[in-house]
Amino acid sequence: MESFPSTLKPENSENFGKELYDQWERQFRKEIYLYILKRDPRDYFDFDDFNKRTLNDKVAMGEMTGRILTELKELGWDWTICYGGTGIYIHAPGEKPAHAW
Repeated sequence: MESFPSTLKPENSENFGKELYDQWERQFRKEIYLYILKRDPRDYFDFDDFNKRTLNDKVAMGEMTGRILTELKELGWDWTICYGGTGIYIHAPGEKPAHAW
């Protein structure tokens, strides 16, 4: 961020909660993007870690995750949920990691 947005004014404080949520969703999308670019098939994306560092809200995290996974599906990706729903392997169709259960 090169400068603060013009909306960061006290009179706009009632919108800060939504803006924060939108920022976390952008961050989530960015971290998933970097995870995919890294392409380490042994690694998984840790939802729980992201939630603890940002939202700290399992319901909101679930909603956000649903939107992100829909976007990935539309782009042609598949995924495998792991570790009791706290992580995900994102992979090309038919390339499910052998160690993912």
